[in-house]
Amino acid sequence: MKLLILSLICGSYFANASEKMAYMYESANHEKSLWIQDSRSATKVDVGFDFAIYPFLAKDASEIAFVAGKNERELNVYLKNLQTGEQTQITNTAGFVLHPHISADKTYLTYSEFVDGKNQIQILNRKTNVTTSIVSDASLYFPKLSSHGTFVVYQKSISNDKKQIWMDTLDPKTSTLLTTDYEKCMAPNLNFDDSQLLMTCFKGEQWNVYKMDMSTKKVEQLTFTSEESFAPTFDRHNNVIFASNPKGNFELYKLNRNELTGTYSEAVLIAKMQGDLYAPSISGDLSYTHSLPTQIPMPARSSFGAANIGDKIYLFGGHQGQEHTYPEESFLNRVDIYDINTKTWTEGQPRPIKAHGYDVETCGDNLYAFGGFMYSTEHKPNWKSSARIDRYNPKTNQWTHVGDMREPRSSNVVAKVGSKIYLIGGWDSTPKSENDFEGKFHSTIEVFDCNTEKLDDYEIEMPKPLRRAFTGIVKDNKILLVGGLGVGASHFELLNNVTEFDPQTMTFKDLTPLPFATFAPAAGILDGKMHVFGGMFKISEYNYEYVNHIYNLENESWFHLGRYMTEAKGFSMVLEIKNQLWVLGGHSYDNDSDSPVSTIEVWGK
Repeated sequence: MKLLILSLICGSYFANASEKMAYMYESANHEKSLWIQDSRSATKVDVGFDFAIYPFLAKDASEIAFVAGKNERELNVYLKNLQTGEQTQITNTAGFVLHPHISADKTYLTYSEFVDGKNQIQILNRKTNVTTSIVSDASLYFPKLSSHGTFVVYQKSISNDKKQIWMDTLDPKTSTLLTTDYEKCMAPNLNFDDSQLLMTCFKGEQWNVYKMDMSTKKVEQLTFTSEESFAPTFDRHNNVIFASNPKGNFELYKLNRNELTGTYSEAVLIAKMQGDLYAPSISGDLSYTHSLPTQIPMPARSSFGAANIGDKIYLFGGHQGQEHTYPEESFLNRVDIYDINTKTWTEGQPRPIKAHGYDVETCGDNLYAFGGFMYSTEHKPNWKSSARIDRYNPKTNQWTHVGDMREPRSSNVVAKVGSKIYLIGGWDSTPKSENDFEGKFHSTIEVFDCNTEKLDDYEIEMPKPLRRAFTGIVKDNKILLVGGLGVGASHFELLNNVTEFDPQTMTFKDLTPLPFATFAPAAGILDGKMHVFGGMFKISEYNYEYVNHIYNLENESWFHLGRYMTEAKGFSMVLEIKNQLWVLGGHSYDNDSDSPVSTIEVWGK
């Protein structure tokens, strides 16, 4: 691939105004410094050393990790808070330590440290202050953590002519050679959702940039230059930034990805100085704000109903305890109310039934709860779905049973357009015989009229695939259905479908599928765009995990935000309040747990 050389100076071209890029600069007199560039300018980071290398910019650009010291053999890892200016020394070895990297959730910091004659990988849990080591009989370099620290990729240098890329999962501990067909590869880097890997490999007498699909392990060569190409990294659109030296000094180049074809353009120069630029790292979209205003009162829960009236948030029912375990005490009927103005929680009158897997909607000043997943002593397994429709009056703090759905329903979408509430999909989990785990997936949509408090006398047939554990949001008077779990309880059929339902015309339309299959995601509309939070991903034939990713739909294409939730989780609820998205609770496996979380995250623009 030919390099398209433009006459630019540092800082004159960095396309996205909402992102920042950090890199290392080596001057003609060999001073090594760190710089951060945005769309307007490049600024030197003051770290107090003349020898500072390998910067890594956190995805929210709040901090930068780097290596610094008197010289290349007396180095330590540092973290600098870019908001307060506070700088913290992480290591105290004053040795050959390299390549720091911060996990996207900022829980973990990894680096390569010289130990007993060779470099090994260290992974520091910043919450527990516990360090885990990856050791080998060869030197290990360039560790890169997955977004929430479940695995790490790195370079294993066996000899000058044999450099491999490996992946280690951390719990359980496994090691996998990724570059089975390549003898000499370096500097691995993951994209923002861990689905692709970049590396630079020596083949055909030159170092070029290669991309690997982490699912299929298929490798694609991206650059074809006669000059060296090193230190590749992704931005959130999966464009590729790397260092190359067509004019003698290393400069930074960018390969722009065509979202429709998946192909890359010719490399374009984006940064140069009178010296060498190296080791770029890119932030996520910094136009988003993120805060943690409060926490859900104990017990932490998932699969609850949520709604707001004005400045008050109402949480109903939910599931406490480990996932896929349903003892009687795991079902909740409590009501918790949060006042955004006073920042206080109060308890409301509990719902008449203990249940989870249901949602609520507003009709005027009242809230309506539909169905739910309940404990049952009359069935094996001990569960069933409910058909109840209950009205909650916040002014009187009283519940009224106003009727029943035609069939029991849970794990479905509840969405309101005008004065009609649409009860979409889900299942009747009630066992039809002993040890019936499959239940019945609903193929219909029931319609509740707020004015009459009754169901309309018709049902709407849904297109396949039928689903439960999916999410639905309203945009422009249309209901968007996202992801979910397909038919059958004995296996996980994760779905990537995004379907638009128009209640006015009673028609369905497929939209751009998610870039991944998932169930139990959360979603909302922010800045006119659909955003999807978390959910469960399939990471291998038999393994699944929750993720902390956030995607938005731009011009009919899905893009990672480059920003991350506080935890990897699913079964969260999202409320749109005052042009912000409140992401409430959920279930997580983080920190070796299997439990609901009490976190409330607020995302805005």
